[in-house]
Amino acid sequence: MNSIEGKSKKVILLIILFALIITGLNAILPMYTSAPIFISSNIIPAAIISSTLGPIAGAIYAALASIILNNIGMGSGTIIYTLVFQILEAFLIGLIWYKSSDSIFKNFFKYIISVIAFTFIVKPLSSAIFYIFNKEFIGGLSFFEYFSNAYTSFIQNNSTNTILMYRFSFLILLIIKYIVNYFNKK
Repeated sequence: MNSIEGKSKKVILLIILFALIITGLNAILPMYTSAPIFISSNIIPAAIISSTLGPIAGAIYAALASIILNNIGMGSGTIIYTLVFQILEAFLIGLIWYKSSDSIFKNFFKYIISVIAFTFIVKPLSSAIFYIFNKEFIGGLSFFEYFSNAYTSFIQNNSTNTILMYRFSFLILLIIKYIVNYFNKK
């Protein structure tokens, strides 16, 4: 019952509307206030779409949202390596969460694995993607040298904020999945 075929059109429209509202707030709120470090308004809407409508839908949503948000208002234009990472991130979330169980234990286990895997494996992939698109600006470092330096720096400086961000994002995702399943069963 977690596939898109099992969802009513109203539930699908509500999922998309909710993701669009979060994305819209992501475009407007930074002009007036800053969000706490653990809130990633880029991940949450793409994760909602990926986990409820599938990994391809999530990847498409992440791409469209990133392109639109980065080219309006205070955007700085589309940055290709960031776009590629956001698409990959949304797709992987969909692979893990799309066919989720109603079991609280299984979903809690998925939550823990997702937070750890996305913090220490997926997020550091952004450095690898950065290298691929910018190796001429890296100063002659090999991929291994660059990635090991970037990963060490990530562990020392950014891993705490990243784990908080993924913990919060996946917690919101888990809550929304239960809400969607509740309404879908009605």
